[in-house]
Amino acid sequence: MPINLLVLILGLTFWTMLAPGPNPEAIFHGRSTTNAVIGEKRYELEIADDLTERGRGLSWRKTLAKNRGMLFIFEKPGRYIFTMEGMLLPLDFIWLKQGKVVDLKEAVNPTAPDRPSTNIEAKNDFDQVIELNAGEINAARVKLGDRVAYF
Repeated sequence: MPINLLVLILGLTFWTMLAPGPNPEAIFHGRSTTNAVIGEKRYELEIADDLTERGRGLSWRKTLAKNRGMLFIFEKPGRYIFTMEGMLLPLDFIWLKQGKVVDLKEAVNPTAPDRPSTNIEAKNDFDQVIELNAGEINAARVKLGDRVAYF
């Protein structure tokens, strides 16, 4: 093997070992979005509408920009369980059925790495869930029975 090729292979191997891992926030680039009015505020929501996207959710995000969030869409109404596994920031949860708020949960904290993951469940069936930065339910004055308008 020529010395130049050996040096190139060793250099690439060394660089790969030192390079940072994938940026979790970059994973979300290119995800479809929609805009919504929730309570008294407008938000841009990333859409998670399949099993893979819903499973990834906002996990491993270090930040969530102001007036941003995630919309989880389910094929049929039910009571799906959410967890805070892999979450790095506190969230507000808004459960919807046919565009109407049916349940709310404010300021759910991330699970500590050495603790079992927290399950988050709604009291009613739903077909969509919106996750926002903690404090947004209060800031937007969201309440049960509100309608969410998408545009």
